[in-house]
Amino acid sequence: MARSSSSHAKTFLPRQQRRHLRPRRSPKKRVDATVLCPGALQNLSGAQPEHLPPGMDLPRHAGDKTLAVHAGEKLGRCWGTDTDSIVTPVVGGATHWFKNSEDLIAFKEGRRHSHEYGRYSNPTVKVLEDKISSLEKAEATLVTSSGMNAIVVTLLALVPPGSHVVTTTDCYSEARAFVRDRLGKMGIKSTFIDLDDMEKLKAVLETNDVSLFYADSPTNPFLKCLDISVVVELCHHLSGAQPEHAAAKTLAVHAGEKLGRCWGTDTDSIGTPVVGGTTHWFKNSEDLIAFKEGRRHSHEYGRYSNPTVKVLEDKISSLERAEATLVISSGMNAIVVTLLALVPPGSHVVTTTDCYSEARAFVRDRLGKMGIKSTFIDLDDMEKLKAVLETNDVSLFYADSPTNPFLKCLDISVVVELCHRRGALVCIDSTMASPINQKPLTLGANIVLHSAINSPWHQVARVQMDGYGGVISFETKSDLCGTMRFIDALEIPFIATSLGGCESLVQQPAVMSFWGQTDEEKSRNGIKDNLVRFSLGIEKFEDLRDDILQALEKI
Repeated sequence: MARSSSSHAKTFLPRQQRRHLRPRRSPKKRVDATVLCPGALQNLSGAQPEHLPPGMDLPRHAGDKTLAVHAGEKLGRCWGTDTDSIVTPVVGGATHWFKNSEDLIAFKEGRRHSHEYGRYSNPTVKVLEDKISSLEKAEATLVTSSGMNAIVVTLLALVPPGSHVVTTTDCYSEARAFVRDRLGKMGIKSTFIDLDDMEKLKAVLETNDVSLFYADSPTNPFLKCLDISVVVELCHHLSGAQPEHAAAKTLAVHAGEKLGRCWGTDTDSIGTPVVGGTTHWFKNSEDLIAFKEGRRHSHEYGRYSNPTVKVLEDKISSLERAEATLVISSGMNAIVVTLLALVPPGSHVVTTTDCYSEARAFVRDRLGKMGIKSTFIDLDDMEKLKAVLETNDVSLFYADSPTNPFLKCLDISVVVELCHRRGALVCIDSTMASPINQKPLTLGANIVLHSAINSPWHQVARVQMDGYGGVISFETKSDLCGTMRFIDALEIPFIATSLGGCESLVQQPAVMSFWGQTDEEKSRNGIKDNLVRFSLGIEKFEDLRDDILQALEKI
């Protein structure tokens, strides 16, 4: 992303005044939803949904057309959208900021309704979810990035290894393939029945530990209709459960762009246009067959490929010196897809004690339930890594480098040597470096993921990185409250999660990410109350420096 800055003088207002000056963005985005029926939410999260604010619910007798217009709209304003607009605005930002530490703690303790990060929740999406819940008479709705994502999330959440799933022979073909090919590798059995064969469904339910019945109704493309009431009766009563030499800067500008025009974008625009459509058409049957046989480069459906996304993937491949790139909906999605694709049940994954906390939780909590063992090692403990590789069937080693928020650097070449000797793949999350500064594939790593001079890892970084990212972490000479005073005194950065963009962000991990955890739990992750993570934007250096210095005086 090209960044530019203006040189005119800026007056930095107090945070409460600045919040009204922030521009709103409103990009269009296609979404699909998973609707959870009453009771399902507690099964997934272990927590009851929050109640609607008083006076914000609609009459029980409201019709679907009324619900489609009004449901959720007023609620959107209670969730971080300060506006009198009749319709809730489109909120496109990924990161939400807090006025001060007190405001953040109120949010963490549930005393304030708001949002933190776009992947967790979003004001506009929350309104859409409430609207769908009202129309479906559902306890809760989860809007995800695509229809297939909704199917996969539902199956992975509700069908444990060793269980059984039943679906129909004419359900969505991609879902059928996922059930057959992917769930089968996770120790999950499946049975496919005809939509009308209730006797076979009854027999399967009586002889197997069935967790879930999944079907389309009406089906696609035959529009057959399932007798849902009959299926519900049977299931609820009988089921047992649920160019290589170019410089990086040149590649960042030109890689992939010209190719984009050959992949379905007929234009002379220098930059490949944003193609927002989900469906691509063919001139005639001959044109379609040429595409199917690989004689014509084009696209068919947005989830399979997209001209704009293809250019981005080619650009990243060129920067990383990679064979191929897959762009998906979020960093966590990239981590989950990689782990599920490359670590089979009965195998073993090794990661580090300070890798991304959500990835660590997924490895520990979700992969463990799929029959996959895991070992967590210190980033520098190569002896333990060697021992684990020698005594276990390790499929994958996964780590962040540099780590977040401590910016420790893994010696990738050493890890690659140890892992490849034992047949294990190496996956590096290089988010904090970007391909401009570090190319793990050239050091021997198999997969790369993306979403400090005095450091003991500085020497490693100097060898394998060409530069440094915009995130720094440091500890103040104070305690929890003193560090909060420092953060609250800063005038330029926003108090927010995420790694920032053009604007600077600041956060105190003990409050933002580890609030409510015991001192022992925080210590186990190396989190101290006085730790600060600062994501530097493109503001003038002297302004940021002076702001930090004046804030330090407030400790």
